[in-house]
Amino acid sequence: MKQVVVFDTNVLISGYLWKGKPRQALRLIKSSDFSLLICKESMDELVSGDSHLLKLKRYSGIEIITVDEFMKRYSK
Repeated sequence: MKQVVVFDTNVLISGYLWKGKPRQALRLIKSSDFSLLICKESMDELVSGDSHLLKLKRYSGIEIITVDEFMKRYSK
């Protein structure tokens, strides 16, 4: 079963524009058993920075982690 992932808008933009962990995470999503979800709010946000979300750690049962933590968990 595919795991569902929602990346912060900053991760999406960074992944498409620059090298580094955000780009590696996007490549991992493309090549692995993940489904990437994008919502209207993410598209409206476009690179505002969300440190306040990371402080929550979890919202409505959804874990909030950094792209660094994502890569540590899921890259081989």
